[in-house]
Amino acid sequence: MSISCRAAILVAAAIAATVVHAGEETRIADIVRPHVERHELAGAVVVVTSRDKVLSFDAVGYADVATKAPMREDTLFWIASTGKPFVGTALMMLVDDGKIGLDDPVTKYLPQFSPKIGDREPARPITIRMLLSHTSGLGWNFPLTAGASPLGEVVDGYAQAPLLHEPGSEFSYTDADINTAARVLEVVSGMSYDVFLHRRLLGPLAMKDTTFFPSQAQTARLAKTYWINPSTKVFELAPANAVRRFVDPAGGLFSTANDLERFCRMLLNGGKLRGRRYMSEPALKEMTRSQLSPEAFSKFPQPGGMDGLLGYGLGWGVSLAGAFFHPGLVSTDIHFDATRTIAVVWLLQHADWSTFPIRAEVVTAAQQRFVRRAKPTSN
Repeated sequence: MSISCRAAILVAAAIAATVVHAGEETRIADIVRPHVERHELAGAVVVVTSRDKVLSFDAVGYADVATKAPMREDTLFWIASTGKPFVGTALMMLVDDGKIGLDDPVTKYLPQFSPKIGDREPARPITIRMLLSHTSGLGWNFPLTAGASPLGEVVDGYAQAPLLHEPGSEFSYTDADINTAARVLEVVSGMSYDVFLHRRLLGPLAMKDTTFFPSQAQTARLAKTYWINPSTKVFELAPANAVRRFVDPAGGLFSTANDLERFCRMLLNGGKLRGRRYMSEPALKEMTRSQLSPEAFSKFPQPGGMDGLLGYGLGWGVSLAGAFFHPGLVSTDIHFDATRTIAVVWLLQHADWSTFPIRAEVVTAAQQRFVRRAKPTSN
């Protein structure tokens, strides 16, 4: 990829604080359509929701440029790292159940999980909180990747590599943290991650198109991935169309705008929806506040002129203003405004980060148009 997912979090955080002068009544479709016409992106599906209802739902452009298949409300997207918040949510459900503590050492649940710093033991153990906030010290590249082996075997492989730093001392974004947290969930719950997610979250929320294993019918609705080729500067199909189909908690989920809107509305309602509580309000508050210490913050690379901009929660990026969000590798994102009155679901399949300024304008327009009209949540 042309830029790391860690850098994507930085870019998304910068956008969360960017002021874009969109008009009061700017329509989302009117923002996206010119970029489609200029062949800067194929198309996008954008939903703005409040705690009570969908405020705006726009499908613009094409899921397949060659066939002119339009983007639709039920178009399927590979959401990649936008699936990380589901791991944070699932772990916080176990915290609510009293089955796990955020400051429990990982070895309480995975006794064999004891990576070292060089040849020595770290000064303190890796905790669940560190995994979900990317401060464990685990690195990025490992010989075993999710999908090549059962998740337990993959996580055992993580423990064989040296830590990058003392646990809890720095932020270092890595899929290994999220996959290890998901493995803890499996051990504690007695279920595989995908089964737990379906039983406790996806099924009850009627998120019927959110899956690691798209069916043939779902695959027929999958948007193709494009990019502006960095070598030729030509808009074309991207290599990322060869997406993975296995249980990869950190980045393997597929979903639709309809499904993600339900997930967002549950969070806007303080962890409940349609009479069912999924997580407590204290758990939601903890999950969506920055977990980074001042020391970790000082070592975190910031965009120029944006010093102190970004925090990271438990599976979520967090801006200092209080917005929380998570981008994915092919430009997907879910974004909650700082007042937590609306959420924006931004879905396209674009394999470079040139579309982030468009997302910034969409988010700002949604805030200007809808935030004052929506009632804030109690949390």
